[in-house]
Amino acid sequence: MTGGEERPGEPAEEAAWHRVDGRTLALTAIYLTGWVIAAGGITAFFLLRGDVSTTVVLTFVGGPALLIVVGGVLIDLVRWRYEFHRITDQRIEKKFDFVFRTHKSVARDRIRSVDVNASVIYRMLGVARVKVGTGQQDSFGEVVITFDPVNRAGAERLRRELLRKSPEGTEQDDAPPLAGFRWAWLRYAPVSIVTPILGASAFGAVMQVAEWFSAEAAVISWVGDVFDGVPLIVMIATLAGIGMVVGSIGAVALWIELWWSYRLTQESGTLLVRRGLITSRSLTLEERRLRGIELVEPIGARLSGGARLDAVATGLTLRADDQRSDPRTLLPTAPARWRTGSPPPSCGSR
Repeated sequence: MTGGEERPGEPAEEAAWHRVDGRTLALTAIYLTGWVIAAGGITAFFLLRGDVSTTVVLTFVGGPALLIVVGGVLIDLVRWRYEFHRITDQRIEKKFDFVFRTHKSVARDRIRSVDVNASVIYRMLGVARVKVGTGQQDSFGEVVITFDPVNRAGAERLRRELLRKSPEGTEQDDAPPLAGFRWAWLRYAPVSIVTPILGASAFGAVMQVAEWFSAEAAVISWVGDVFDGVPLIVMIATLAGIGMVVGSIGAVALWIELWWSYRLTQESGTLLVRRGLITSRSLTLEERRLRGIELVEPIGARLSGGARLDAVATGLTLRADDQRSDPRTLLPTAPARWRTGSPPPSCGSR
C-alpha cells in the first residue's frame, strides 16, 4: 500500500502495519544540510570579518553543523524504526512505540480531505507527503494524520483508497476536467492583497540585509541622495510605486507556483484539485460533504471583474500552519461572469 513491512507478531487476519518510506532519512539529511549551510555560512562570514581564524570557524561552526545533521538523521531513524501505520476497512491507525507510546485512530467515515503534495526534493527522490484531514478537533486544532514520506505511486493509491466510493476499477481516470489552467487568469494576481505585502516585505528584506552588513546608514543616505530636492510626497509615491511593482512581480511568481498545471476533476464521488509548480499538490474533497459553493470577491478581484470559488463542506477547516494547501479553493480568481451559470472554464491557454 504505502511501502514498509509487516510488524512481527501481527495476527495474519489483521491489516499489516507499515512504515513510511525509508527515503525519509535522505530527505532529513538534505533539508538539514541546506539549513545549516545557510545559517552556518552567514555565521562564518561574520566571524571571518572579525579576523577569526579559519580553524576556529570550522571548529565552532562546522562542528555543530555536522552534529545537527547527524543528530537529526538519527532522530528520524528512530521515528522510521518505531512509527507504524495501517488502514483497515473501518479505521486509519498510526502509532509510535519507543520509550513512550502514542496511538492515534480515526474512523474512515470521518475523512474530509486528502492532500498529496511533493516539493522539488520530494519529487527528485520519488516520494510524496499525504495529509488526511478528519474534521475532528483536539486541543491543537484539527486532527490531521500524515504519512511522510510515501512513494509517489503509493501516495496516489492511498488517496484513491481512502476516498473510494465506487467498486475497485471504476475510478474515472480519464474523466474530462471541470476546469483547467488558463494564462489569462494571471492578470488577477497583481490585484490581490499579497502584492502590497510582498512589496513591503521587499523593503524590509533590503534593510535586514543592510543591518547584517552594518550598512543601514549607507542605504538611507543613498536614498536621500537619490531623492535630494524632491518633495516628500513625490518620494513617498515613488517608493510606494516601486514597492507595488516589486510586489506585483512577486504575486505573479507566487500565483504561478501555486496554480501551475491546475486541473479540477470529478473522480468517484470526489472533487480533485491538482496544482503546483515547485511543490505539486493533489487536494481531494468528498462530494457528499459538500454543502455549497462560496463565491469570494476580494476588493481587488471585484474591481477587476474576478472572483474565486471556495467549497463549503462539513468539517473542512484550514490549519493555520498550512495556508498553502487550503482544500476549500476549487477555482482560483477567474472572470466572475462564469457565476451567471455558464460552464466553468476548461483547459486551455486563452
